[in-house]
Amino acid sequence: MGSGRLLWSAVLSLVWLSAAQGEELPLYELGVGLAGLKTPHYLGAEQDHNLLTPLPYLIYRGEYIRFDRSGLKTYLVDEDRFDLNISANATLPVDSDDNRARTGMDDLDLLLEIGPTLRYTAWKSSDGDRQLRLDLPLRGAFSVDGLELDYQGLSTSPGLVYFSKLGQWDWTASYSAIFSDDRYHGYFYDVDTPHITAQRSQYSADGGYTASRFSLSATRHYPNWFVGGFVRYYSLHGAANEDSDLIRQQGNLSAGFMVAWLFKKSATTVTRDPEPAF
Repeated sequence: MGSGRLLWSAVLSLVWLSAAQGEELPLYELGVGLAGLKTPHYLGAEQDHNLLTPLPYLIYRGEYIRFDRSGLKTYLVDEDRFDLNISANATLPVDSDDNRARTGMDDLDLLLEIGPTLRYTAWKSSDGDRQLRLDLPLRGAFSVDGLELDYQGLSTSPGLVYFSKLGQWDWTASYSAIFSDDRYHGYFYDVDTPHITAQRSQYSADGGYTASRFSLSATRHYPNWFVGGFVRYYSLHGAANEDSDLIRQQGNLSAGFMVAWLFKKSATTVTRDPEPAF
């Protein structure tokens, strides 16, 4: 594994981390851990990233800024039922020489996505152990090549998120439908004239439906340990660009785990509502 890919796997792993749900928790936690990740090169790809890496465990649960396994967020509004935040996430780069469908094409750079998310808690049990929430995100995407940022379009993934506490485990199940504009899709699926081959026709991507995402995850906190894992399935059936020769599969599976030893916790505690478990 190259040093660049190891670095970005660590960056993504940091975005995974968070805390148990809806209870008194330390303001911050520090630790070290081991994470594994299997995820497609891009939606519709037939090759995967397969990563295993040590990484730091960093959690911060501030009132307006939070860093946890669901991402980095700045909260603009945080009410009982509604909240509005600005969040960021990232997608691993792809060396086109490692992807059969993209051989000879430009590499895919690290893709950063940032934008607002409006969230509405539709239902909450009396003990707070179960919740159903509607998420409405909108993110702009930017490819990163050294210090250069290039805008790559917009994407949104409205969906439902269900949280449940079963014993000492926190479970999250979610469904979302992903939609993106033609520029975002084009970053992954466009085939320009210089890249046409016998197996790859010219293609100009359309905006519209990208995929459906189904996720299930579980986490548990011990006094000095954190363990968690997730499985996620993407269905591209009916996608706006399913005719692109760069889409080789109609479904992709992603999975990951993390084990971390916590060596430092804040004496100050806060109460936070549930967050997606990965």
